[in-house]
Amino acid sequence: MKELFFPFSEVRKSQDKLMSGIYDCISDKKHTIIHAPTGMGKTAATLSPALTYAFEKGLTVFFLTSRHTQHRIAINTLREIKRKYNLNFSATSIIGRKNMCPVPGIEKLYNREFNEYCKTVRDDGKCEFYMNTKEKGKMSIQAKRAFDELQKKAPSHIEEVLKESSRDRLCAYEIATALAEKSTVIVTDYFYIFNSHIRKIFLKKTNKELSKLILIIDEGHNLSARMRELATQRLTNVMLKRAISEAKKLGYPEDIATISKMQDALNKLSKTLSPGQEKLVRRDEFTREIEKIG
Repeated sequence: MKELFFPFSEVRKSQDKLMSGIYDCISDKKHTIIHAPTGMGKTAATLSPALTYAFEKGLTVFFLTSRHTQHRIAINTLREIKRKYNLNFSATSIIGRKNMCPVPGIEKLYNREFNEYCKTVRDDGKCEFYMNTKEKGKMSIQAKRAFDELQKKAPSHIEEVLKESSRDRLCAYEIATALAEKSTVIVTDYFYIFNSHIRKIFLKKTNKELSKLILIIDEGHNLSARMRELATQRLTNVMLKRAISEAKKLGYPEDIATISKMQDALNKLSKTLSPGQEKLVRRDEFTREIEKIG
């Protein structure tokens, strides 16, 4: 137990058993599920053996959580470990790109709309924050200064990244991913690993390999619902009505006709339903109706 990086002066009996079990599990490349009451100290008891093993083997720990408060607890725990053992390592907290974007009104966009908007303004050189951060694909002088300042304070809370980035009107997401590349521990949301598209981009951007990660999944009982949410595509009558309104406003008559037919197809499949009722429609039933449109 003395060899594990535990942040507190005393180890509880339950934590003792838990930490040694987790360390054995990681070293044997196995999975473990922990069910324990609130207040037991699971965050410290999982991060300590994971960080110890990551140090030994040159790996990266991903602490995945859906709760913002847990980001803070994890980062504070890592700060205590760093202080107590005088260790030289970085850790950072990162949330979704949209939630880190300082552009006014951005919160009104759906995630997919935001992703399209973000890519377009970056590619066109019209995002002030991105342009201030990157120069010919490399960090600008002011971005490097913000990065260095945050590295000194690391492990870094996401609020510190946002505050430091806003000072010079920098892209907080780019600063956070640069910090993540140098980090031994990354505290983030489930989707950075479990959404295959986001995972591929993020691992490439941070120069990490999936085979060299230790995953800690906080609140694991929420994982199945979150995965269903990530894998779900939605199409509703409200969305189609808005699309028709937008097509009218922007002058796309052909699209109005196509979207109206899509709306008819959706209405046809749901015409037997009363308000609040549901029915399962097979994918091919829906696509068959859509293919009639051409």
